Amino acid sequence: MKKKEYPLISVIISAYNHEKYIKETIDSIINQTYPNLELIVIDDGSTDRTYNNLLKLKKTCDKRFLRTVFKTQENKGVAYNSKQLISIANGEYVYMIGSDDVAKPHAISFLYEFLSKNKDYGLASGDNELIDSNSNKIYWDYNRNIIYDKEQAIYSTLQTFWVDEIYRVWPHLIGKMPPELESSGDVSYEWFWYNNVVANGYLVRKSVLNLIKPHTVNVPIEDIFLHFQITKYSKEKVFPDILASYRWHQKNTVGSIKHDIGCIATRMYELYLIEEYYPEINNKYNLTQSPMYCYWLERWNIVKKSKLWDEKYYCRKYPEIIEEGWIPLVHYVSFGSHENYYPSAFFEKFPNFLNFELTHFNLSKGRRLKLKIYYRLWKFLDVRYSNIESKQKSSYLELWANKVYKIVSYKLRKSHTPIPKSKSLFGIKERMKNIFYCIMIIIGQLPFFDMVINKNRKNKYISKVYENNNL
Repeated sequence: MKKKEYPLISVIISAYNHEKYIKETIDSIINQTYPNLELIVIDDGSTDRTYNNLLKLKKTCDKRFLRTVFKTQENKGVAYNSKQLISIANGEYVYMIGSDDVAKPHAISFLYEFLSKNKDYGLASGDNELIDSNSNKIYWDYNRNIIYDKEQAIYSTLQTFWVDEIYRVWPHLIGKMPPELESSGDVSYEWFWYNNVVANGYLVRKSVLNLIKPHTVNVPIEDIFLHFQITKYSKEKVFPDILASYRWHQKNTVGSIKHDIGCIATRMYELYLIEEYYPEINNKYNLTQSPMYCYWLERWNIVKKSKLWDEKYYCRKYPEIIEEGWIPLVHYVSFGSHENYYPSAFFEKFPNFLNFELTHFNLSKGRRLKLKIYYRLWKFLDVRYSNIESKQKSSYLELWANKVYKIVSYKLRKSHTPIPKSKSLFGIKERMKNIFYCIMIIIGQLPFFDMVINKNRKNKYISKVYENNNL
């Protein structure tokens, strides 16, 4: 086939502070066996010489590609940059690769051959070998430490690490994962609630990209967001063939705290999109049977339904969040809780309790019970004893809430009534009533409380609390 008979493929690259690697990346695109390409690179405000090194390659690129676009801008983040790159692309297909990674010479031809014959697939990708900052081939152990001896290593490719990581982090999911990836290489929507299992350097139909919602500030991890959107409209294919080299170096953001929080934000934004725009997704993929989807949804609902979450307050307190385009709940559940943003006025009066953030992923049922006790005590103190200074109320709150929690937890264990694992924190109404009685009884010890609690002595459960705690 002549060059013009091949459909145009746009290669798009978002570059940031990769002065040492950008030339090798561009050279790998120049050396592609697929003839009809255009190259679009946007430098996202690099503070090094990435853009200068890019301009040195302009003449060579103009000779090789049908169109070459090199741009630079102020740093606006990967999400905004990706949106710009996709909007500029004129190709029937779009090939995406990182500005520090390296594509194998036959990569685009290989992926195009598959997509051109399989119209029901919107994306195709291969696996990645691992290289270091000097382009030497490397391997990983369980913690992604560099190993040069293959026999001593655990992982030799990026995809094998990602898939295995799911089972290592969540071993209870073994046997419950969607089977398509391991059996045929097909990737469906459910997979991305667990982890990103598509290695770098993938080819996408532009017609599918035109269907998806644009990137926003709510999606710091643009590749997971992209896969969520693509798999709503088509299938994705992952081949075991090595089609690119993934570079592992000191500037990698993968595995950092910021990256992990970005993954949380991206998945929470997807939950928001499902609620607002794609309610049919739940039935289409039977998501209620997906352990990981339920895991993320539970965290979302804990905050959304909490009395300690006040969206109007959050928007007033942090107007810059709205100006940047954040969905308030998405921001708090991810970056806000990590950076100790106040989710409601409660935490202004009692800032010491910010360590009980509403959405901590390791927040046990017991800690949430403790937070609820804090909230009940605070409401009682705030309304009934408004003349007491906030500092004094805060000290009372911390002292007595801890006592309440210890006694209630002890009594629940003794009576073989553990803190329930159901979605409702207190379980059935009767148990909730008993726990609340315990709280009120212990509050009654405070000299400045004048509650009448004698009538509660008729409750056998409460009587035992009285006897064992000398009340």
